Amino acid sequence: MSRDRCIGIFEETVSKLSCYSACLLALTWFSVEVVLPLQRWLLPSLSPYAIMVYLPFGLIVVVSYLESWKAFVYFLPGAIFVHHVYVDPVFSIFECVSVILVEYNLPILVFVVLDWVLVCDRQSTIESTRSWRILCLGGLLSATGVSIIVHSIERQRIEFDAPSLEVAVQYLIGDFVGFVAFLAFATLCFRLPAKIGRL
Repeated sequence: MSRDRCIGIFEETVSKLSCYSACLLALTWFSVEVVLPLQRWLLPSLSPYAIMVYLPFGLIVVVSYLESWKAFVYFLPGAIFVHHVYVDPVFSIFECVSVILVEYNLPILVFVVLDWVLVCDRQSTIESTRSWRILCLGGLLSATGVSIIVHSIERQRIEFDAPSLEVAVQYLIGDFVGFVAFLAFATLCFRLPAKIGRL
């Protein structure tokens, strides 16, 4: 591999790592500092730990779909910082690492399995309408798996007011609604400039 090629790969990695981690931090801040207080005011009966529009999950799913295993590397700095700032200190380091591994690797695994089951290559179908169906199915499966596993880890340390299944369902809804909201916002951001340019 030539020196220029190595430099190009390094610059691309640093660029994506910075961009994705910064977006993760911004979306987490918005979800925790804006969405969650609003939710507690409007829907006080819901669990205070389940954010019903968890936007970072949408970013994680979309980047996992586009970048496959590299997504975990790109998110790692942001994920560590987010968990250091926002995760309850009652959790051990092992539990925090377990949550990070599940939350940022399960969507990658889901899309790998879907590629195998559906006998398709995401990179070859990324421009087609089929890619949207695969992305949404992967988002739903990822939200289901992450909500169940993460909640099972958290309930070892936190006493929830609601039944365990009810809280897990709230996690699932929050992750999937956050995924749909992020997808809608990202689509609007990409299409709006093109429409404005045609005016």
